[in-house]
Amino acid sequence: MVPKKKTSDKVPAGTGDAVDSGSTPNIASGNDPTLDPSKDPSQVVSATSETNTIHPTTWSTRVTDQLAQPASEQGTSEDPTQTPTLMEEVETLPSLKLTQITLSQHMDEVKTIHNMSCQAAQLLVKTNESNSAPEARTRTLGTQLIAIREKYLTIARASRFITPVE
Repeated sequence: MVPKKKTSDKVPAGTGDAVDSGSTPNIASGNDPTLDPSKDPSQVVSATSETNTIHPTTWSTRVTDQLAQPASEQGTSEDPTQTPTLMEEVETLPSLKLTQITLSQHMDEVKTIHNMSCQAAQLLVKTNESNSAPEARTRTLGTQLIAIREKYLTIARASRFITPVE
């Protein structure tokens, strides 16, 4: 473990030990908080690093944080007519409005495509029905033709043996 340096052990700025010795003042408070003998250095360092940590705030975390706070802490009144609703806040955000418009357009396209596919399916059913009727009739006629040919052959064979009466 490295022994702690005292404030009297400061090294002039510009030397290699200047940062380690604490001679460079903390920009935020004016002095190095790690040199305060009444504070635990590990707590001071964690508090300092916590304040220097960048916390990205997205829209959802901001809304969640706002919903977690009472209205009095948010600076708004308890009157629900005065408090903007979540949907009102959503509608005011330009990027969400653009997304809403885009989704609406896509939904219109999806509905149009769905309607067209339903119409195509109905047309296909009608076409199959209209094609099925002639096919069925053709099969029936084919069956009748086969029966007629068989009868004709029987008649033709029988007629050979019959001599005409004169």
